[in-house]
Amino acid sequence: MLYFRGVTGDFDNWAKAGNEGWSDKEVLEFFKKSEDFKFEGDEENAGPDYHGTGGPLKVQRLQKLDLALKLAEALKEAGYKDLNDIIGPDQHGFAHLHATITNGSRCSSATAFLAGTRGRKNLHVVKNSQVTKIIIDHQSKEVKGVEFVSADGRIRSVKVRKEVIVSAGAINSPQVLMLSGIGPQHHLTDLGIETIKDLKVGENLHDHFLFLGFIYTVNKSHTIQATLSHILDDSYEYLTRRTGRFATHNGFSIGAYFKTKLEPEDSRPDMMFLILCILANDTSTVDLFTARFGLEHETGVSLKQIIRDGDVIFIAPMVSQT
Repeated sequence: MLYFRGVTGDFDNWAKAGNEGWSDKEVLEFFKKSEDFKFEGDEENAGPDYHGTGGPLKVQRLQKLDLALKLAEALKEAGYKDLNDIIGPDQHGFAHLHATITNGSRCSSATAFLAGTRGRKNLHVVKNSQVTKIIIDHQSKEVKGVEFVSADGRIRSVKVRKEVIVSAGAINSPQVLMLSGIGPQHHLTDLGIETIKDLKVGENLHDHFLFLGFIYTVNKSHTIQATLSHILDDSYEYLTRRTGRFATHNGFSIGAYFKTKLEPEDSRPDMMFLILCILANDTSTVDLFTARFGLEHETGVSLKQIIRDGDVIFIAPMVSQT
C-alpha cells in the first residue's frame, strides 16, 4: 500500500534514452490524474504541483504514531533533511510516507480501477490464469492475440484488433516477450524459440538489493504494545474512529532517499532506507516477516527471543542505483 513513484531523474533518463512520453513532466500528469490525494495542509515540499485530486486511487499520508515520530527525530538528529513529502522536487532526505488508503482502509488497484467498470460490456477479467505468450504474425510482425492457460488448465487464446499492453512486472514482462519470440536470439535459439525480433530484452534487469542486518532493540513502548488488552483497545479505536495502529503501519511509515556516490553530474539518490518494526511480543508479525523475506526458521526463533525484551527496529538500506 505504500505509494512511491520513483526518483524523478529516472524518468528523464528513460526519455533521453529514446522512450518518448516517459519524462518526469509527462508522466507526472498521469500520476496526478489517477490520484485522489487527501491534503493535510503540511505537504509544503510538493503540494498541488505534484498531487492530484478527483482520480480513482485514494492516497493519503500514513498516520504518525509515537514510534514513527521518534524515528523522525532520530533521522533529523543524524543530519537527514525532513522533506515533508518524498514526492517532490527534492528527494534527498526522509519523510512520513503516503499509502493507498482512505479512512483507515486499503484502496486496492481493483477497488480504484475495476470496481466502477463492472457493468461495461467491453471489459472481461480472467482470474487465476497465466499468459504464456503474445501471438505475433511472423511475416508482418503484427500482434494478433494473446495465449494463456486458464484456471481449468486449458490453453486458450484471445484475438485483438488494436494492441496488447504487457504489464507483468519487471521479471515476467521480459519473460513473456522472450516466450513470444522477442529477445536475445542466442538465448531464444538455445530454448528452441523461433526469433521474431532480436532485442536485448531483460539484459539490464537489476534487483534492488535489500539488507536487513541493521537491527536495533528499544525499550517496550508504553503507547503501542502487542498485548491482548492493547489489541482489543486498538480494534475498538479502529472500528469506532478509523484511527490508531490498525489504520497505519507501526514503523513502516517513514522512508528516506540519500546519495552515496560522488559523481556531481548525477544528482539522483542511489540508496533508500526502509524502516521496519516488530513490537515486543508480537510473534505473529515475526512469522509473517520471516515468511515474506524468506528468512531461515532459526532466524525467526532468534527474533522471537529478542522481542521478549522490547521492540525491534530494522533499518534496511536498499540499492536504487547501480
